[in-house]
Amino acid sequence: MPKKKVEPKEDAKAEAQNPEVKMSHEQAISVYINRVMTDVGYVQKKDENKFQKYKYAGEGALLAALRPAMVRHGLVLIPSVENVSPIDEYGNTTVTIEYTLTHAPTGAVWPKPLRAVGVGNDRNSKGGVGDKGLYKAITGANKYMLFKLFQLETGDDAEKTDTEEGKTEQNPDMAKVMEYIRSIHSGSTEKDRKDRMELLHHMLAQKGFDPVESHTHVTGSQWSQLLTLVTELKNV
Repeated sequence: MPKKKVEPKEDAKAEAQNPEVKMSHEQAISVYINRVMTDVGYVQKKDENKFQKYKYAGEGALLAALRPAMVRHGLVLIPSVENVSPIDEYGNTTVTIEYTLTHAPTGAVWPKPLRAVGVGNDRNSKGGVGDKGLYKAITGANKYMLFKLFQLETGDDAEKTDTEEGKTEQNPDMAKVMEYIRSIHSGSTEKDRKDRMELLHHMLAQKGFDPVESHTHVTGSQWSQLLTLVTELKNV
């Protein structure tokens, strides 16, 4: 008598096709973050800051590279503005955005909200302040979140100043400012690097400058003004 064919259970089928169904939400979402990282590892710098003379990866280039991969793998990042600071005396607006990270097909939700801070400046040459600072701050926060979440490369390391010959070429003012920043936030972890960049952004904002993607984008005259600020802080 022939044996009766046993059909696999639906749960077993699902597990065979998608092993992550038995994972925690963090584990499942990590799988899809990894898949997006595999698909998109680099964002080309197509935009140019003509005033400070450097190229950077703008929000448009970043979204063009990331969005297809995020849609393909079902990842959704939902932003919610958590806090907006009043415009300071230098014309800077600081915004804190909280993000909810989900995987739409499985309903998995990252258990803790993700946060990013952006600073935007819209001060004109006459000393007046426009209304674009908030939008710049939101754009900066979004870019920072996406770059760090998926660990994307643009060709610059925010803490490298090595020349092609392998030597470190530093502006003396920059060396002193970075020494001060590292005295406050030492260490080599990702959080340490993030804290150093946030402190640099805060110092730039105090002098009325826009945030930068890398400290190598800070100009010589800006380093000079930042050194003046460091001297003032040390004497407080």
